[in-house]
Amino acid sequence: MIVRNLTKNTLLSERCWFADSFWNRLVGLIGRRFFSEGEGMIFDRCRAIHTFGMRFAIDVVWLNKDFQVLRAVESLLPYRVCAQPRAAFVLELPEGTIRRTHTAAGDNVHFDLNGCANSPQPPCRE
Repeated sequence: MIVRNLTKNTLLSERCWFADSFWNRLVGLIGRRFFSEGEGMIFDRCRAIHTFGMRFAIDVVWLNKDFQVLRAVESLLPYRVCAQPRAAFVLELPEGTIRRTHTAAGDNVHFDLNGCANSPQPPCRE
């Protein structure tokens, strides 16, 4: 799925996938050697994440139920924990995405479901 920052008219991810299973939520990005520009991972019903076992830093965008940015965290290092109690979704992005797109609290994010017309916004299983 494609993820855009509507407020800044920027592309956050062109290859974002939804962590829609227990296994995907459990593993996330653990074990990956890299996280390429343009990739992303979205989790719903998520108020805290960790980067234990990860090999690289990530950018983290916390969203409310209306897909408005509550908090944007740049360069969350491996072996860290990050939480946002009021969040409904968390979007994990490659390091540098927040800075490149100027994403900040208050911005509105849109998920282009790209052919998944019957799915709510998000999730979309790809």
